[in-house]
Amino acid sequence: SFSLTLFFDLLPFFYFKFSHFLAQDYLFMQNNAYAIPVSNTAISTVCHPTLAELNYYRAMLKQKGIVDISKCFSQVIQNLLTQETLDLFEEKSLRRDFHSRHTDTPRHMFTVGERVIAESSQLIKNFYYSHQVLQLISDIAQEKIDHLPWTGERFVINALIQNNDTHGWHWDDYAYALVFIAKCPPRGFGGEVECVAHTHWDRGNPK
Repeated sequence: SFSLTLFFDLLPFFYFKFSHFLAQDYLFMQNNAYAIPVSNTAISTVCHPTLAELNYYRAMLKQKGIVDISKCFSQVIQNLLTQETLDLFEEKSLRRDFHSRHTDTPRHMFTVGERVIAESSQLIKNFYYSHQVLQLISDIAQEKIDHLPWTGERFVINALIQNNDTHGWHWDDYAYALVFIAKCPPRGFGGEVECVAHTHWDRGNPK
């Protein structure tokens, strides 16, 4: 088993996490669902939460710095993103092994960068630039969220496959990240996304 994750970086260090392993029926609140064009077809993408659910997401994000919003995304789009991520990993991934001087932690993983994803996947680009997805995240964060104004890290695929693979502890440069876990082993077998809330990065003394 291995962990394969698609990260979407956004501006306003909290994480929004959604995983197809935890998703609910994609017909949930279908009449209130948003849609984005994929190829030439409109596919139901975002199922807007009820006010009670929205308040829960906001409270969890504030308390823990991470919230599972699987329920907000249709099973259709989750399945498509999963297959697209797996295909790109198989065809385009590169090995990365280095030690980050900024956080003094190792990186051992396979990656697919933004440029390759942008050239190969209209689906992932459409998802990242979807107004409906951005609006959902803004509603949960309770502030206006925008896309990164520069290229390179808007979306990236990371895969932990080999023994001792790790993304390493680090602080992101961006206020928010939407994390899609395309494949992972059962809990307790490694490859998990972890987040420590309410921490601050001192660039001059990151340790």
